[in-house]
Amino acid sequence: MPESDYLGQEDFLVSVLPARVAYLIRSNSRSGYIRAVQEASTRWGGVTEPIVPVRSDGRINPAWRQIVEFANLDGAVNVDLSVEAARIAAGTLALPLTQIARIDADGAGRFTCHPRALEATDGSVPPFGAAWEAIGAGWTYADDGQDLWAITAAGCLTPETAQALRDVGDPSAIVQNPGQIALAQIGSRTGLSRTELQFRERWASPPPFPMPSLIWLCDRRTALTDCLSFWNRRALRSLGFARSPMVVLPAYEVDTWPMFAQHIQAMLAGRPDEFSPDAYISSRRVDEDRLRALADSWGLIESTMPTRAQSKYPPPAPRLPPFSFLLNKDPRAGLLWRRRYGVSTNVAAQVFRKRTTIRFDSPVTFNGPSLFKLNTNSEVFRPLPRRDSIARLVSPSAHWRDDGLEYYLQSFSTRCQVEFRIPSLDEVVSTLLGGTTSAWSPSDKGRLGQGIDSIAADQLLLRPGVLEAIEDLRTRRSTQLLKELERRKHTKEELDRARFVSEFGGRLERQSQAAKDLHVAKDQSVEIAEALVAVDWAERGYRLTCERCSVTSFVDLEHVTPTANCPGCRSQQSYVRSDDSLTVYYRLSTLIDLASDQGVLPHLVAVAALRREAAATDVIPGVNVQFADSTQEEVDLFGVHDGKVVAGEVKTSAADFTPRQLNRDISLSKRLGADLHVMACVEAIPEATAAQASEIASKSGLAVKILDFTAIRV
Repeated sequence: MPESDYLGQEDFLVSVLPARVAYLIRSNSRSGYIRAVQEASTRWGGVTEPIVPVRSDGRINPAWRQIVEFANLDGAVNVDLSVEAARIAAGTLALPLTQIARIDADGAGRFTCHPRALEATDGSVPPFGAAWEAIGAGWTYADDGQDLWAITAAGCLTPETAQALRDVGDPSAIVQNPGQIALAQIGSRTGLSRTELQFRERWASPPPFPMPSLIWLCDRRTALTDCLSFWNRRALRSLGFARSPMVVLPAYEVDTWPMFAQHIQAMLAGRPDEFSPDAYISSRRVDEDRLRALADSWGLIESTMPTRAQSKYPPPAPRLPPFSFLLNKDPRAGLLWRRRYGVSTNVAAQVFRKRTTIRFDSPVTFNGPSLFKLNTNSEVFRPLPRRDSIARLVSPSAHWRDDGLEYYLQSFSTRCQVEFRIPSLDEVVSTLLGGTTSAWSPSDKGRLGQGIDSIAADQLLLRPGVLEAIEDLRTRRSTQLLKELERRKHTKEELDRARFVSEFGGRLERQSQAAKDLHVAKDQSVEIAEALVAVDWAERGYRLTCERCSVTSFVDLEHVTPTANCPGCRSQQSYVRSDDSLTVYYRLSTLIDLASDQGVLPHLVAVAALRREAAATDVIPGVNVQFADSTQEEVDLFGVHDGKVVAGEVKTSAADFTPRQLNRDISLSKRLGADLHVMACVEAIPEATAAQASEIASKSGLAVKILDFTAIRV
């Protein structure tokens, strides 16, 4: 293996988790709701899968859309909607759609397993599975003919699934006694709590606070409304950071169950004193007098204190009776935090650019073949933009998800293995351009800029005075043609042509100057000139003006002769002196002189500034692009910067950033798939211009980065 292929040892966070979906049902569809619960009851993580009512025209209530957004799902499943309504709803949720009949065969949602596969072979629960001590033996499911609260609390099974579980001796039971279902719910021994085995959040932002327990009461007449509300709040409950009990009960019969108050008291006992009150007692339809009467029968007192919640370490002593409650306090606000699921482990691996293999024992124990997702995250992936095309460069079978590289896998043992490569940044840039254009190539400025050593550019161009010194040493273009035309009669078209020729036409002998004549700080002029020489951007020499042929010449030190011969007519002359010594002159190399002449260096200043912020930067300083509609454009900057796609414009005058120019530049960056639009300028960019750019960019979903040369060259 070539030495350059080895990138060193890196740590990887690998997380194992199921794919999860949202179930789309018709509004007010009891049968659709039950069918969704049946499916969720057989899926690892199913208790965290929302059920979303959809109107006949495909519209979704914004509150349900918000639930889906925070649930971090992989797909949507059409339970009983029309094809068109499901298509519209899935599009609104930005999730790929699968029909429920194909949930186990199509789409990302199939990468899960029955929770039975997460149990030890003796049927015991893994240590991080249940929240409380089990009540009774086996797992409790509700009969699908029972009241909706019971189905919501425990889950239910289709007849075919129930028979299949009986055939394999599964430790589960379909229960019709409502009190037994309520106790299994409190004891976390329902079929739905079974789906939480070896499943929890690995990351949350902001970290969730401890919450009061939630006791949700249903009315028989409007049970679907209450059950949906409870189901989707429970779907967002924390399973790993600040878990709190959530139960749903029937207001119309719960007070008939003997000794049930003791079980409510047991549910509330033992939790650390990190919150107040102890419970929210809530309902969408049950009146408050009935809720208070139930709370009183359970020995709870209504709180008069402000609510509070704060995690503490070490955890404080448990809360003690009498336990308090508040009515109809919706916990929804405390559930809306960003989350990433998965049981994780850290793996150290030797990383190679061309091929890296990671082998490790799964942090989730399966007792048979199972489909699942594997997410890998490491600093080695940080420089790469989160684009599907770049994920395919890393591994053809992977995609980006939750800021990591995710695979769909099948497990036959506890041993896992994944392979990938680390593409170079120039390969990444080429792939990005190829994905948004029909053709592209570096512009003239881009080619010149790529030909200049980037290390030297980074060292010099961000140093105050260097750009000014190069400008002083730059050879000016001939203006003789323009002056002659302006002296004579001419048309506007002729003058425009002449200006073009003057700009891009003939050149004089390369400019040379003494350090003292550079427009930089006098105490730094020699130091700056010598810094240019040190990286071969300039050369030292002497100057002579021939008295015979009248030609002024620069003679680099390598060709200096004791006789000071004129390079033109070869006559003996004298080198220019200052006081008692020869004056040293400096002249740019041909490459830097041309780059300065063509306006390339400001582009390189911008690239150097980006690279100073993040070494993982590869930006082409000028690209010609052609799009599929045959339109052609030139962009001054395009590349990757610290994992983001960047594109932008470089100007020598801030006045050139007109509203029209800003709209053109930002539109082009958007079309090129950029995350970040760069505005770079030799002059200071006014705050009003920067604010206008940010406003335009925000409408296109872009951020703006200002590279003001007066500020960045320090």
